Amino acid sequence: PLHADPQFAKKCGFEKPIVHGLCSLGYACRMLAALLFPGEPERMVSIETQFRSVAMPGDAFTLQVWKEMPGEALFRMVKDLDGKAILDYGKVCWKE
Repeated sequence: PLHADPQFAKKCGFEKPIVHGLCSLGYACRMLAALLFPGEPERMVSIETQFRSVAMPGDAFTLQVWKEMPGEALFRMVKDLDGKAILDYGKVCWKE
């Protein structure tokens, strides 16, 4: 209910429902695939990250990516408003 019910969200200390962490991760997956192996999402082997802070509907984000070696990149997703990490210490691996 925290992600859909305004009254429940208020009981949990939020102004309104928050974005589900898996939704943020889903967007990160799509952006990573488009950037690192466009048109071939089946090449993704693994992804890991830490959920670091709450995202609110309407927030804008930037995905920061560092390609470490062939088939491996590190990433984080930050809020454009304040630079606070939503997802951090992320790593994605894919088939070359």
